[in-house]
This record gives sequence, structure tokens and C-alpha cells, in this order.
Amino acid sequence: MIRSISNMKIYLASFLIACFQVMLASSSYSSFTINHLQGLSNSAVLSILQDNQGLMWFGTYDGLNCYDGRTIDVFRTDFSKGLTLDNNIISRIQIASDDKLWVQSYSGVNLFSTDSLSVIDNYVFPDEEVIVFSNRKGDSWIVGKRNLYYYNTYHRCFVKAGAMNLNLENLQQSAYVDGQGGLHIVPVNDTKMIHFSLSSFSADSLQTSLDVTSSPLHSKVIKKTFIQSGVICFIDEADDLYLYDVSKKSKVYIRNVGELYRKYGNFMNVFPFYDDILITLHTGGILRLMASQQYTEDLIRVDLRIFSAYTDNQQGILWMGTDGAGVVKFTKRDALVTNLMLNRMSSSVSGQVRGIMTDRYGTLWVGTKGDGLIRIPDYQKEIDLKTLSVYSPKGKWALTDYVRGPNFYPVFMLKKKTQGDDFLVGMSDSLLYYYSYQSDKLIRVGGSIRYPAEIHGLYEENDSVLWVVTFGSGLIKVVLDKSHEIPEIKRFRRFRCFAEQKELVEYSSLWVQGDSILWLGSRGQGLVRFDIRKYEYQVYSLRTMLGKAVDDVLCLCEYDNNHFFVGTTAGLVSVAINGRNIVPSYIGREQGLVNEMVHGIVKDDAGILWMGTNKGMIKYDPVSGGSYTYYYSKGIEIGEFSDDSYYRSPYNGDLF
Repeated sequence: MIRSISNMKIYLASFLIACFQVMLASSSYSSFTINHLQGLSNSAVLSILQDNQGLMWFGTYDGLNCYDGRTIDVFRTDFSKGLTLDNNIISRIQIASDDKLWVQSYSGVNLFSTDSLSVIDNYVFPDEEVIVFSNRKGDSWIVGKRNLYYYNTYHRCFVKAGAMNLNLENLQQSAYVDGQGGLHIVPVNDTKMIHFSLSSFSADSLQTSLDVTSSPLHSKVIKKTFIQSGVICFIDEADDLYLYDVSKKSKVYIRNVGELYRKYGNFMNVFPFYDDILITLHTGGILRLMASQQYTEDLIRVDLRIFSAYTDNQQGILWMGTDGAGVVKFTKRDALVTNLMLNRMSSSVSGQVRGIMTDRYGTLWVGTKGDGLIRIPDYQKEIDLKTLSVYSPKGKWALTDYVRGPNFYPVFMLKKKTQGDDFLVGMSDSLLYYYSYQSDKLIRVGGSIRYPAEIHGLYEENDSVLWVVTFGSGLIKVVLDKSHEIPEIKRFRRFRCFAEQKELVEYSSLWVQGDSILWLGSRGQGLVRFDIRKYEYQVYSLRTMLGKAVDDVLCLCEYDNNHFFVGTTAGLVSVAINGRNIVPSYIGREQGLVNEMVHGIVKDDAGILWMGTNKGMIKYDPVSGGSYTYYYSKGIEIGEFSDDSYYRSPYNGDLF
């Protein structure tokens, strides 16, 4: 089956703290900055690494920082502890093992546990400038100007392997460790590469032997070398720039850079990003050599002086540590998504996105957790901040004038009425609200349901009967009196459902099958099937049926009339319906889902499921079983998604 998403757009709406999107002049990159507003300990960032669990580590002039996509933890020297970082100036970070890092400071090399989040050993190399190198497995070397060392896991220390007699001018950018633990060095003013290999990193050092060989790399003398992620960029004595791919053993000529030296000064680093070659300049700025234009240069981000760079090739992300501007994350602009960051529209908006809806006028309505309802007219066009509005039960404000104050108005769901344009608004008290286009305001329905709860689902059986799905008070039927200008609650009834003598009152989601069956997602008790004609219910424990902890349901998504998907805190469940019986099947990490906490699911026209998780957005094909995770890639600037915040526009198929 051929499936296309060419006519579909995905919009990501989020409250994102201290991440500022910047369009790069004359380029196809977008970026945002991570700085002190998110907790970065210092704005001068000397080193960057992504560990094997996907966490980002930043070495700054004042401490080690761990970034999980939302928050930052800072680790500094604390001599009151037995072992601590020997210095707060962190110059380099490398992998030591799956749960350990090498953290090099200006005083030595520290072994840091990512499990205990503490230093477990310190290593000092007096009177010698050294750099630590390793691969993703943690095979580790120390390269000094005079000596070569390796980390012996048997003795748990660095062992001298031999003397160094190489010309190593730019040591940090002249070497790398391959997947088998071999160390490879490109000396300055040479034409060859030197290879070092050990018989073992784990045997007794007396039984370990070092093998040293060399191989030709270039016909001319190499003057400058820049190595990153298995790619060697080097400049020879004729000022010709080449790219050498280690895995493919292929060398590609880029261009002569002599003119660039004379025009822009010394290069700090040179590396590929997508099809381009990027050069960071000593005086500040980035030269982009564009492959599509025969590597013509384009000077971008002259406001940045780059200290360090890390390329995540799998996600298509470039992380850059700067001198004074924190960490800047670059991604290639992509038509897959459009990001709508509410806090970029107003610093007064601090609530997470919850309910989402579009109308036939091209307006995007966004419910927030605390800031009420936000109206974004013509969301598909360039957004004019002066046209944006905020609504709450207290009134309406221009977004540019909005200040939350002490009030807190969460909006969990939005549901268009079956007749007319007005829509119902699910909030968190015992009252019902709807938005009136004629009055341009939120209107409270007269009366009360008396049960304070968060409203996460609404089904309009007819124009005077509502079924209200809540977190806190369960399922409630509301009958409206519409003889007045503003509807009033005529009567209501709360339906009590039980599972093993425990009352179910916390529902997260609703899917309506046909016109009489409500499927309710329970927080902790699985699924509830409720027949609104017969007032009968049945509880299905997915945990009991599958042997997986999947009874904590976060969202539901219709696939067809007798098939729906359930997003839980522990994976995705496919549910086939056969009368009153169901046949569930589990899809989790073993089936390719990188993150199993599924907050929202939307189906596109091709039958593909798009899921918001705790760690990225997942594209899942129920037919083939294939999945792909977008985590800060393809232009996505959001890493963690929220409950209730998923929606497909019935007007154009846009996904949110």
C-alpha cells in the first residue's frame, strides 16, 4: 500500500520555556537557544555530548550540565564530598560506558556516573597536556603531547601504552576512536594517518600489546584537521579542503579555502551538516558552504562565537556551544511540521497546551492549562500577534495585553456543537461553558452539575442532552433547558461504574462508537464500554488480558467502526471489537516504539497514526507495523507532549 502525507501539515503547539526560534538569513536552518533561563550554569559552553540514553551534556566555564529536553541539572565541584569534580571548567565530555562519562576539566579527568549522578574517580596527568578520546562503547584513550595511555577496565585505571612522537598541534580535533576501540591520529604536516590498536582493554596490562601502523591519507601535506562523527575534514598545503568518510573510505574534494582564510580569518572547526559544510570562525560567525551552489559560502550567525559542536546525525540536529550565548540547537527546516510556540507570542502565557480545535473560518483555538482559551485567526498564514485573543470566564483580552494574575483557568477540551458554529468548552469546575461567535465570549451554562471535576470529553446526544466525561466525578448525563436565551441545566445524573468493588471516577478520554456506545479511557482501570440507550456498562482490564501494565489510559483514537487504538502510560494497544467482546494486542518497545508513554494519537488520511509521547513524536503504520520517532528532528522543536493535546482538523486534515 502506497501512503502519502504530501497534502497534510502537522502543527505543534506548545508552551516551551526559553527556547527562541531564529530564522538564519539566507539559509534553510532554524535554531533555538538554551541559556540561563532554562538553568544553564554558564553561557560559555566548551563541550557537548549526547550519552547513550539520549541525554545532552554541556561542559561550561562553571559546571557540568545535563539537559533532558526540558530541564537542566547542574553539577559543580563540592569538596565536602569524598569525590567531586576537580574543577568547574569542563573542557571535554566523552563516553566511558553505558552509565559513565569522562568529564575532563582544566585540572584532570573525572569518571562520572550517570546513574548515581556523582564522580566516582579522578585521574591527573601532571605536567602534560592531554585529551581523552573514546567510542560509544567506552573504549578509551588519553592522548598527550609526550605519552599515550588507555583505560584498562581490569585495573580500573589509565595505563601508559607508549611514548608519542607525533606533531599534534590541534590535538582535540586530530584523533578519533573507531567502533572496535582503535585510535586514529592525523598528525600535522604529514600525509598519513597513524593507527593504534590494543589486544584488549580488559585484560591484565602485562598481557596487553599495542600495535601501531600507518596508512596514506593524502598526496600533499595536511596542515589542518577537523574530525567529528567519523568524518575527517582536512586542509592541505595548497589550501584545498577535503572531506574523508572513514566508514566508506572515500575522499571528496570540496573547494579551495585560501580566499576564505584571507577574508574571514582562522577556522575554529569544519564539519558537514546535511549536504553542506559548516566552518566556525575564530572571529565569530559560521560559514556555510552550500553543496547546492558548488560550495559557495554564506556567512550566517555573526552574533555567535562557537566553542564546541556536536552533530546528532540520527536526528539531524546540530548542537553548538557558544562564547556567551549558551547552547544553540540547529535543525534543517522541513515542511513536515510548523511549530506554534505560545510563549513566543506572549511571555505572560505559561500554561501547557491542552484542548485544540479549528473552525471553518481558519481559526485555531487552543485551550491551555491555566491561561484559558487562546484564539489564533488564520493560523495557516503568518501570525499577526495583534489579532490574537485570550478568553476566560472573566472576559476577553488582546494577547499583547494579557496578564494572568492570580486566576487559573484550565481548558482541557473543545467540542464543536452539532448545530451552528459555537463550541463547548471543558474546564475544571462544576460548571459548563461554551463559546458564542455572536457574542464573542465564553458563556456559562446556567446551573451546576454539583460535581467539581476536570472535563476531558463531551458527547452531544442531541441538542439538549450531553454526556460529560470527567476526571474526578466519572460519567455524567446532563439535560439542558434551551427555552432561555442562555441554556440552563435542567437535570443531571451521575453514573457509577465499578471494577472489583472500586468505583471508576477518573476518565481521561472518550471515543463514541456509532451513536450509542461510549468507550471511556480510565486512569488505572483500563476501558469502559457504556451503552447510553440501556445504561449498561462493561469494564475491560487490558492488564489482565495482555499481561502488560496498560490499564492507565491516556488517549483513544478511532481507526474504523470496529477498531480503535489506546494510548497508555506503558505502550500502545490495538483493540478490535466483536460485539461486546474485544481483542487487544500490544505494541511497545519490543515492537519499535522508542517511548511507551503515549499522550495523544491522531490518524491521518493514509491510515498512519501520529503519536505524541514523553520523548518525541512517533509515526506508526498499523498495516506494516513500522514506526519512526521524531525527537527534535525534521524541524520539531518539542520533545515532550501533553495529555488532551491532539486533534485532526475536519476542514483540511491538518494534525495537531
